[in-house]
Amino acid sequence: MELKREKKERSMWRGIAQRVEKQFSVRAGFTLLLLALLVLLAACGSSSAKAKVTPVPPTATPPPKGWNAVASPPVGSEGNLTAIAVLSTSDAWAVGQYEGPDSLQRTLVEHWNGANWTQVPSPNSSDRDNSLTAVAAVSASDVWAVGSGATAPNKSEQLIEHWDGKTWTITPNPTISQGTSFLSGVAAISVSDVWAVGSTIVQVTNGPYHQEPLVERWDGATWKVVTSAALPATDPNSSSFNQLSAVTAINSKDVWAVGQADKSLIEHWDGAAWKIVPGVVPNEGYAPSDALTGVAASAANDVWAVGTGVHNSAGGCGAGAVPVVEHWDGVRWSSSLFANPSAGSDLLAFNTIAAVSANDAWMVGGVETSRTRTHVFIAPVIEHWDGVRWTIVTSPTISTHLGFTSVAAVRGGPAWVVGQAELSNGAGPTVIEQWDGGKWTAVASPSPGMLSNELNNVAAISPKDVWAVGSSNGGSLAEHWDGTSWSVIPSANGSGADNVLNGVAGTSAKDAWAVGYTAGIFGQGLIQHWDGSGWSLVPGSSATIGTLYGVAALTSRDAWAVGNGIQHWDGSDWKAVPGATFDGSNFDTFFGVAAIAANDVWAVGGQPPQGCGDTQPALIEHWNGARWSVIPNTPLGVLHGVSVVSSTDVWAVGDAYGRPLIMHWDGKSWTAIASTTTGMSLIGVSARATDDVWAVGFRYGQNTQQIAIQHWDGRVWTTAQATGPGLNGNMLSGVVAISAGEAWAVGSYGHSYGAQQSLIMRYIA
Repeated sequence: MELKREKKERSMWRGIAQRVEKQFSVRAGFTLLLLALLVLLAACGSSSAKAKVTPVPPTATPPPKGWNAVASPPVGSEGNLTAIAVLSTSDAWAVGQYEGPDSLQRTLVEHWNGANWTQVPSPNSSDRDNSLTAVAAVSASDVWAVGSGATAPNKSEQLIEHWDGKTWTITPNPTISQGTSFLSGVAAISVSDVWAVGSTIVQVTNGPYHQEPLVERWDGATWKVVTSAALPATDPNSSSFNQLSAVTAINSKDVWAVGQADKSLIEHWDGAAWKIVPGVVPNEGYAPSDALTGVAASAANDVWAVGTGVHNSAGGCGAGAVPVVEHWDGVRWSSSLFANPSAGSDLLAFNTIAAVSANDAWMVGGVETSRTRTHVFIAPVIEHWDGVRWTIVTSPTISTHLGFTSVAAVRGGPAWVVGQAELSNGAGPTVIEQWDGGKWTAVASPSPGMLSNELNNVAAISPKDVWAVGSSNGGSLAEHWDGTSWSVIPSANGSGADNVLNGVAGTSAKDAWAVGYTAGIFGQGLIQHWDGSGWSLVPGSSATIGTLYGVAALTSRDAWAVGNGIQHWDGSDWKAVPGATFDGSNFDTFFGVAAIAANDVWAVGGQPPQGCGDTQPALIEHWNGARWSVIPNTPLGVLHGVSVVSSTDVWAVGDAYGRPLIMHWDGKSWTAIASTTTGMSLIGVSARATDDVWAVGFRYGQNTQQIAIQHWDGRVWTTAQATGPGLNGNMLSGVVAISAGEAWAVGSYGHSYGAQQSLIMRYIA
């Protein structure tokens, strides 16, 4: 399992990937797919300008025993907009959510008055996660927004809010007897006729999930559940996957709703009942698993629906995403040929659409432009319909979290798109653009949440000299512990817009190295050095293409860095050193390195599964002072960290495709330590002594992810009791043992599908 990517791509794109996996029997389970769809248009984000950071003051009381979270320096702001509705040139509403300092999602509502966007206070239905996913307006004093609010871990209920011209208030929603419910779309016809759609999810006792469409209607006094069109009977022994994502209304007797029921789902309201209307049958070679996420109508015979389908990838291995664009002419649905912004991309999706007239419609989405092992870069896509064809219209925004998530337009007025920017460490600030008839222009909008940041590794030079590195606001992040408090130390960045530090190591207070990448097409290796007064860039080998993940330092003249290749520091230059297996033409990557002596260095890694490719053995290589050699017959899996006690006592940890992978070197051979634990991945390891080894990572269950900490006492591995501060998305990726009674671990926490906050944990015996 590719750990970093699983952490980063929790958004609509992960939903796409998991629908792909379901269709082609690639790994993953329904529970993860369910999580992705719960947040199809509500992926949260993080970022804004860097704020001046002050050290976190020390606590007055002695630190508690065991593993406990330690405050990390605070950071700036972020926000996510998922939907927009326009009344006039001076009256528009955008909704979404943002992440607070406690890593909880809160509703976000912004208003356009013709001159600027401002945040308008909006309520939350619970003290857990809340988000708004759709908005519709009847008039300046009658606006509706819908979404969901969490009521318990892994459970939520629909959230409906109303604007009366003065304030936003929560409107009571129909009670759903059991399970989870959420609303994804809303359409307003009049003050007494409003529709909302979504889905409900119920788990059969000790059995599978059943997800079914949910339709609700406002009659001017109350919201009531309306029976949706009948779907094929659900097999009680298997999971069902049915939902409605969007709705549009022409009048009270002509309403359309779209979604997914294993394949695309289109329903129509004729004033008396909802009926299923056949959509377009997928083309030959394409899997029948289209999901429609947007629908818009300008007339009874001019209705558009857009979304994403699944198809075979290039070469027939695995699968990718393809846009789905369908049109209703009053008689039948037919496919519409869209303009393809990137014929070579395997991830292209349209999120939503707005229709003004028969010759004026807009649809928006996103296309993957590049990726590293830890990240996917998605460029927004905007296309316009002129009555004859769809054409691509350029946008000033370069990289987004999900592409543009919503578009709105009115006759004779401007068009608007909203979304969220993307940074190296995840989703960033809100993005709003306006079409003035000639071009799209970015317009400033509030971003009230906490900036996404994360820590990827930690190293100790002494108990009062500890470094932790990661990323924040598109830049590299370095934090330092001086024995009293953690503080942010300015670090250097490469030429790319996004910079991340993955590994850190040091030999003295004036000699430390940090490595990572600066984003290019595939990422360029990034190397920084600490000389006791500041961090500075140091050129790597000219062959450094890709990402660096690990670094180890023996002396000021002997250090190693690994990633998409191996590099060595001889005191004056970094030079590429050929590995035994890595030749730049395969997927093998080194994720960790540890050095014992100049002629005794270990590097570990592997090849994460690619599409429907076979799983591969873990990668272990050894440097004997002259050359690297590969260790044969390793078990299947990927190793992410390695640490040494001595030349005859080395530990490496990772993931064996759903189980933790722990391996030990006794001076003669590597042995896999059997584990019956499932649902756990280990990323970092620190071996202080033969009877004192720590390993950290994360454990995952039913829609949850929590930190994992393991300890070796010389005889057995045991699980340490500790819980991350986030409701979900907790992860530790680096650990260092200071002494028998003290250790540090770093990572991130927050939401499983969006912005993360840096996590620092300390162990006191």
